Amino acid sequence: MSLQERSAWIMLIALLFSGVIYMFTLLSLTDELGSLPSPSSPTLLGFTFITIAIAIIGHAIIAMMNPKDTNAPTDERGRLISQKAGSISSYILAAGIVCSLSLFLLIQNGSMLFYACFASLIISQISDYILQIYFNRRRFY
Repeated sequence: MSLQERSAWIMLIALLFSGVIYMFTLLSLTDELGSLPSPSSPTLLGFTFITIAIAIIGHAIIAMMNPKDTNAPTDERGRLISQKAGSISSYILAAGIVCSLSLFLLIQNGSMLFYACFASLIISQISDYILQIYFNRRRFY
C-alpha cells in the first residue's frame, strides 16, 4: 500500500469520525432546542480539533512505520490519481452547493444554508479520499 493510499485512509477515517460526532452533537442540540441551532464556533472548533488530532497521530504513525517513503516525491501515477479524484469530487461539491442554495431559496433559513454547504464540503472531501483509495487499488491509466 502506497503512502498516498495510507494517507487517504487516515484522512477518510478522521473526517468520518469527526463528522459523525459533529452530526450527533448537532442532532442533540436540535432536539434540546426544538429547532436547528445557529452555527457556533466551539462546536466547529471541536470538529476541527478532532480531525486535526486524528490526522497528525495517523500520519506520524505511518511516517514512523516507513520513513523512506515519507520524504520521497509523489510519482506520476500518484499525481494522476490525486488529480482525477479531485476533479470528480469537485463536481460533487458543486452539486452540493447548488442544492444548498436551492434549499435556501425554498426554506429561507441561514443556518440550514450553512449546514448544507458544510455537509457538501465534507461529503466532497470524503468522496475525494474514497476515490483516491479506489484508484490506488485498481489499475489506473
